[in-house]
Amino acid sequence: MHKDVLSSIEGITIFPIIGLIFFAVIFGLVIYYVVKMPKKKADEMGKIPLDD
Repeated sequence: MHKDVLSSIEGITIFPIIGLIFFAVIFGLVIYYVVKMPKKKADEMGKIPLDD
């Protein structure tokens, strides 16, 4: 039943593509942020769980 409802919607195939593009862009931005992060900040963030 669900397949019939979803397949009857016109233009539904664009949503998975939009989701994949959105995921790839966010993932790329996070990777860029991590690569460009100064080493001092990365070390500081790495010690946060141990500061308790």
